[in-house]
Amino acid sequence: MKRIAFPYQQFLPSKVLINLILFIKLILLVPSAYALEHIEVTGTENGLRLGENFEIWHDPTGKTSLVDARLALADQNFGKLKSKGSTGLKPGSFWSHFYIKNTSNQAIELDIEYVDHQLISLQAYQGVANSPAEFSKISDLALYNAFSERQIAHHRFVFPTIIPANATAEYFVKYNSDKAGYIFPDLRIWHPDNLRVAQSLETGLTAFLLGGLFLMSLFTLVSGITAKGWVFYSYSIYAFAKLVAWCTILGYTHQFILRDNFHWSYMSLGGAFAIFSGLFFARVFLQTRRFTKKLDYILLFMMANAAVLFVSALFKITAVSILSITLALLLYPLVPIIGIIRWRQGSIEALIFSLAWLFLATGLVLQALRDLGYIEHNFINYYWPPVFSFMEILVAMIAIGFRINSFRNEKEKAEKEAHTDELTGINNRRSFFLNAEELFAKFKNRSHPFSVLMFDIDHFKLINDEYGHAAGDKVLQVFSEFIMSKIRDEDIFGRLGGEEFALIVSNSEKDAVAQMADRLRNDISELEVKHCHNTIKITVSIGVAHLDNEQHLDELVSRADKALYHAKSMGRNRLELAL
Repeated sequence: MKRIAFPYQQFLPSKVLINLILFIKLILLVPSAYALEHIEVTGTENGLRLGENFEIWHDPTGKTSLVDARLALADQNFGKLKSKGSTGLKPGSFWSHFYIKNTSNQAIELDIEYVDHQLISLQAYQGVANSPAEFSKISDLALYNAFSERQIAHHRFVFPTIIPANATAEYFVKYNSDKAGYIFPDLRIWHPDNLRVAQSLETGLTAFLLGGLFLMSLFTLVSGITAKGWVFYSYSIYAFAKLVAWCTILGYTHQFILRDNFHWSYMSLGGAFAIFSGLFFARVFLQTRRFTKKLDYILLFMMANAAVLFVSALFKITAVSILSITLALLLYPLVPIIGIIRWRQGSIEALIFSLAWLFLATGLVLQALRDLGYIEHNFINYYWPPVFSFMEILVAMIAIGFRINSFRNEKEKAEKEAHTDELTGINNRRSFFLNAEELFAKFKNRSHPFSVLMFDIDHFKLINDEYGHAAGDKVLQVFSEFIMSKIRDEDIFGRLGGEEFALIVSNSEKDAVAQMADRLRNDISELEVKHCHNTIKITVSIGVAHLDNEQHLDELVSRADKALYHAKSMGRNRLELAL
């Protein structure tokens, strides 16, 4: 029957009696420890895992000692881990028990590494295999201790051990996650030199990822200052939050920054900061508040959960913190789904955003499944979340690039619409006068010729009345296309309103302008506009004014306009020059 052996400690008078009781239990009960395979080492180990060669015992109180663990082993309370690597979310602590056998003819020094970062403290004890002799505490590691106190300077818990030649060492390791947490009782066995090489490589690759996050955060911050867009600011904060979170979660903040005053809650605080800022960025980028109000409530709920995580971590409420972050990881797949819905609404960059978050959500869901013990804990899925988190940030930057291009296209479209006549596609009245004023300013004090031509389609109202407004629109379009095909790129042509148009011609002599205008008038009279089986013939009246002593464009336009009205009063379909 499984139990926690606290009563022994209350009545045992000495260590000798403890060892005697243990010896009797070892002999009489034939505990399951003998069934464990010994892990054989030769001194060349390069991350050898315990695999299935260990057994565990759960202590819900987290207060048991080595004596209790040894008695529990003798009482056959230890057993195999039933999941694929994790104990699941459990209170208290876990003890593991295993053997390492040195098959070489000389003593071996090894480093034994805990496989994950989610652990508050670890105590390791070493003794002689299958002996009631005293065990020695060989390591006592804790997140809240100064990093300088660690026996091995590593961002995860690592403790050294020495196994005599041709001997088998027995180990008890206590894992504590502070009230409640996920524990991965598997360990990796290293030759110290191999561990240093692997650690250097791992730290270098991690520095590359974290450096990339910093550069992306800095770049978008500068872009935000330049472009003054919230999408840049929110992304910059998000990338920086990712940097802080992963640096802290993976243990580098403790190793290099907060070496003396670290607490487990900093990991949850960093995670909460990253989750909250990521969801804020998602809301800004996807514009859910504007386009998908119901889905926006989902993001708000997730942000509220991140706030709960932050507060619970701040006040060190362990169980709430773990439940909150697990919920956050499981809800992450909803974000790319929201992005796909926005893409279906017409936002192409939302599809790229969804791809980015799909990377992240996949990594974080796998992390949640790994924490719960449904998938195996290994080096790949250990680094899947930070690597995919980096990929998410990188692809999100590409999505921002598409958003910028979309903004630019929308801006250009808006500017074009603001300056273009919607029906004919030429300059509208505002754009015509802006361009004409700029050109007039260059010519008014020079000797170069400058002319204004005013056009009016004759009897345009009758065309609308007889053939309909659609026919009138077609006449305006055909007329505009014809004029645009006949003028130079530097000439300025625009529709001033209704059937009235204006043309600015520069660097052309008066006679040449008059000849061109009359030629246009004549060619227009030969045009045939086809509409609904109808053939419409049109003519135009033209007034021309050449720059003389005018100091303002309006004066020149007014002279051309008077000439136009004179042409109309003289019978239309004619050209008149301003006096």
